[in-house]
Amino acid sequence: MKNFKLILILMFMSTFLFARGNAKSDIEIISVSMYEVLVSPDKFHGKNIEITGVYKFDLDLATLYPSKEYFIEDVFESSLSIHLPVWVTPKNLERLTELDGEYVRVTGEFDAKNRGYGGFNKGQIFNVKQIIKHSK
Repeated sequence: MKNFKLILILMFMSTFLFARGNAKSDIEIISVSMYEVLVSPDKFHGKNIEITGVYKFDLDLATLYPSKEYFIEDVFESSLSIHLPVWVTPKNLERLTELDGEYVRVTGEFDAKNRGYGGFNKGQIFNVKQIIKHSK
């Protein structure tokens, strides 16, 4: 009888953990082109996106540009702000500084209403899950 109760408890726990794991993975992440977001930012407002661009490091608010040319010319009107995540540690911060001027892939939630410093950006990526170097 004890074995039966133990098996029953384990079955309920595994069902609960399975359901909980699936709920977390239900968050849809849309892989989107930088140019799509620049042209129609409102279309992606509130959505979790994965986007690639040239990263410009700044301590409080980083920037993502569609190309090296935009990065070099600092075409701020064609960029997105990246709100640095809370998980950034001094070690992560050093890694992020090394990505300055590199193509990166950013995953996070897009906000078309918050247009960054001075309101010049096309929006902001916040709740950032990852910023990684994009391999070509």
